Amino acid sequence: HAEGLPVFDEVGPELDAIEEQRSLLDDTDHVVPLVAKLAGAVREALTTRHGALAVAVEEAQATLAGDATWAKLDAAAQSAILREFGLQSPAARSVATDEDLRRALDTRPLSAWQADLDAVGERVAKALEAAAKRLDPQDPERPTTTVAIRRGTLADEAAVRAWLDEHEAKLLEAVRQGRVIVR
Repeated sequence: HAEGLPVFDEVGPELDAIEEQRSLLDDTDHVVPLVAKLAGAVREALTTRHGALAVAVEEAQATLAGDATWAKLDAAAQSAILREFGLQSPAARSVATDEDLRRALDTRPLSAWQADLDAVGERVAKALEAAAKRLDPQDPERPTTTVAIRRGTLADEAAVRAWLDEHEAKLLEAVRQGRVIVR
């Protein structure tokens, strides 16, 4: 579970040395302090990712709350969409003991926490699409279009103006046809 963390590279050679030198047969237990070090680092990484995901979800919910389409939905529909797209605050995990930590990571490894964190922006866009689709029966003559915004680095004022012109044209054309979700 510690693979990919800096402590893994630090402790790995020490564990290899214990194995190669058959130090497990010594009177002194060389493994316990290394396990404690690994557990502490993994516990910290899990706690950090849990906190980051909670903040990202809170920000995503605030973004949705500020959207006009989202505001037209009732609370039940909003809750259903939040559940459907995984935009609810992550449940707290017990990591007080090493066994609790192992169980938590067996259930959901660190990489899954990072993947969920990375996916929050995409989930917001999908939640907005779902909200617009739920409203379509109420306003069928006004379809919803999703417009993708080109990402990139803008090096100077001319590049900013060109980017704005490009996207202004896309957005104005799309809004003439109906609602627009910017992605």
